Amino acid sequence: MRIREKRTLLVGLVVMTVVGVNGCSAHSDDGHAVAVWRNLLSVTNPDYRVVQSGGARGFGSRDGWTTIEPRRPAPSSGSEYGGWSTRLDDVEDAADVSRNLSGWSLTAALVKLGADPLQDEDARQEARRVLRSLGPSVRSEVVVGLREPLSEPEVVKLIGRTPDVLLFSTGPNGKPLSWDGSKYCDSRGFDAWCSSGAEPSLTKEFETWISLLGPGDEKSLTAFGLNLDELKTLPGQGVHGFVLSGWPADLLPIFDDPQVMSFSVADIAVDG
Repeated sequence: MRIREKRTLLVGLVVMTVVGVNGCSAHSDDGHAVAVWRNLLSVTNPDYRVVQSGGARGFGSRDGWTTIEPRRPAPSSGSEYGGWSTRLDDVEDAADVSRNLSGWSLTAALVKLGADPLQDEDARQEARRVLRSLGPSVRSEVVVGLREPLSEPEVVKLIGRTPDVLLFSTGPNGKPLSWDGSKYCDSRGFDAWCSSGAEPSLTKEFETWISLLGPGDEKSLTAFGLNLDELKTLPGQGVHGFVLSGWPADLLPIFDDPQVMSFSVADIAVDG
């Protein structure tokens, strides 16, 4: 299978394009398949950020060029985070990329959440100790598991804002299936919220993407080990956990909430 990579610093120009009257539109047919592959990469790999190269409508959306980088606590400003650009020519390219992504600390935390969600007290206190030891200029990235599935508004109430990534049930590669908040309008192959200017609902974006899938996408879903009928049930099952980045003072109060089952510090990044 072909994976053509161009490891380079990618600078995206975000173009806020207004489309339609209801704030939701799909690409034309020539871009639909690429958008499906790109989203499947993202949904099955919450440990990586996946967006179209350039991050804006009309640039890289239909030709398959896609930016992939480890999901660090702070936005990447260059290739030091290991990001790269690769062209997705067919679904096997996309599936190969997914299979060959390197695991790292966030990957381990996500897989553990799916395989062994119960956290012993020693591990929990170690996570608390790590956060308390960090200075105020250090951002952390944490993986939080919930005792019972919650709706997105309940998660927002718990932490005071929308998390970086919502985690649903565990996928075929051991990581939770997910939806993240892309900062680029239309980088997912549809404009679910940019036209309205409203704060996006990650669950609603996920549901919108699923609604755009059809019988012609079965080959792509199968290549990633997914089934459309099962995928449609995920948003209604609630959020099982989330990935969140922030300062220690913002993250520590989450420990004591009775709805939180597990809490892992996956990565840290010094600001500036």
